[in-house]
Amino acid sequence: MTRYFRLFVLVLSGALVVPERPTRAEPLVKVVDHAIVSTTPLDMDEIRRRLVLASMKRGWAVQDEGGQRLIARIGTDSGRYEAVVGITYTDRAYSITLLESKGFRQRGDTINSRANRWIRNLEQDIAQAFLRSPAPVAVPSANSVSTPVVSTSKEVPPQSNRSTSRAFPPVQSSGTR
Repeated sequence: MTRYFRLFVLVLSGALVVPERPTRAEPLVKVVDHAIVSTTPLDMDEIRRRLVLASMKRGWAVQDEGGQRLIARIGTDSGRYEAVVGITYTDRAYSITLLESKGFRQRGDTINSRANRWIRNLEQDIAQAFLRSPAPVAVPSANSVSTPVVSTSKEVPPQSNRSTSRAFPPVQSSGTR
């Protein structure tokens, strides 16, 4: 009887040892002095503008720290994963450095492959932004405040009778009837 009891305890103790989920850890991607290749000469404001626009393409929130340094932050909707990178730039190159991360199980210079993919995608988007011709989109500077454009027209466009084509109820005019 004790023999079977020992065997039972051995089997049970082996079943209680649950292997940890394998992580997709890999060496942390570091973008150092990636050359700025452009078809036209660029001043520092244009370099900054293209860095910001390229970062915003995939949803990075960008903050200008001044002194040719940007901070970009991205995360999942659930808040489970988040990455914060520093982007430093000169007139010839830019670098991307991971400043902090959440949920990626970063241990020293290894991190989950998802974080590396986010950084590589950011690097590729920035490189492509420098190869394209300049777009006429304005990026607000760190000191400017954007104000919404308000229409002063009192005319209301004609309403369609097809209620299935509207996503929202028709707008009522506030004028006298």
